Amino acid sequence: MMDYGVVIYNAQLDKSTQKPRLNTQVRLFRNGRQVFAGGERPFDATNQTDVKRLAASGALILGTDLTPGEYVLQLVVTDSLADRKYRTVTQWMDFDILK
Repeated sequence: MMDYGVVIYNAQLDKSTQKPRLNTQVRLFRNGRQVFAGGERPFDATNQTDVKRLAASGALILGTDLTPGEYVLQLVVTDSLADRKYRTVTQWMDFDILK
């Protein structure tokens, strides 16, 4: 299992609820090819103390059938309230699977 954590900065807030409307998705790549794509999930901003800096975390079960080598974990965040130009952002990290 691989745990990850990120901070989402400056998400737009719904004027009526004062909460963001974000979706997150995890993707896994090897040699530039996508080998896994999780479904889009709504981000739950409940219990967040700072709406300008939202803490997000998750875990990815890597399974035993992945070939050893270099991989990229990508997190995609979509802010449905943001201007189209700024609606989707991504962050990634490289990691290796060893035998």
